[in-house]
Amino acid sequence: MIRAATPADADRLVALAQHFLAATAYGQLLPVQKDRLLALVEPVCTHGVVFVSELDRPFAPELVGMIAISVAEHALAGLLFGDELVWWVEPSFRDRRGTALLERAEAWGVEHGLAFLRMVAPAESPTVGKLYERHGYAPVETSYVKQLTPRAA
Repeated sequence: MIRAATPADADRLVALAQHFLAATAYGQLLPVQKDRLLALVEPVCTHGVVFVSELDRPFAPELVGMIAISVAEHALAGLLFGDELVWWVEPSFRDRRGTALLERAEAWGVEHGLAFLRMVAPAESPTVGKLYERHGYAPVETSYVKQLTPRAA
């Protein structure tokens, strides 16, 4: 089941974000700070959306995936842009759940007047880019990151 995240999901969202960071190059760059992640959930839900994929188990629902989209007006075009902040589904549940989260985010974007949705593909996973292309996304630019200061402990 795909649904909008609620404050009650906060701890599981943190755990999913930690799994995302551990599995990607961002985990080597960004420390997970639970308080900062929790502080991000409310503004994203106010100026965007967080959807979760939940296993519909009687008496024991479990979150196994999420997608977070922030929304802002594009500085050059004045159009509403949605930017993916995180899209993660636990590996053992990547059947159709990831695609369902993406499709729900796209539908939400249409409902809320977004002109574009920008998704990010990890450099170490070219299959994600191919997935986006199968869903009608086109590559526009490549992002590069350089660490300028030592990572805080």
